Amino acid sequence: MKYQKANAVLPEHLLLQIQEYVQGKYLYIPALEESRKAWGENSGARESLCKRNEEIYCKYKQGLNIDELAEIYFLSIHFSTINDYLCQFKYSNTYNYT
Repeated sequence: MKYQKANAVLPEHLLLQIQEYVQGKYLYIPALEESRKAWGENSGARESLCKRNEEIYCKYKQGLNIDELAEIYFLSIHFSTINDYLCQFKYSNTYNYT
């Protein structure tokens, strides 16, 4: 996210109103709820992780055990990371990151 100067973006009357509340500080203005993107949509991380988790599930169905999968994908077996992925796919065939 890039900072923009308020006086270059906002009309003068609105800038004066905002200065009644805040002066000389950074102000974050969030996007409207309906225009927000979900986690990983911009970077492609969501799609990449979903594909990886599908691969994990397929390899599990082919006979690899959890220890082998953890080693291949550098995931923890102690915090049941792989178990979470496998259960999610087993019951819904999709993985939800929200």
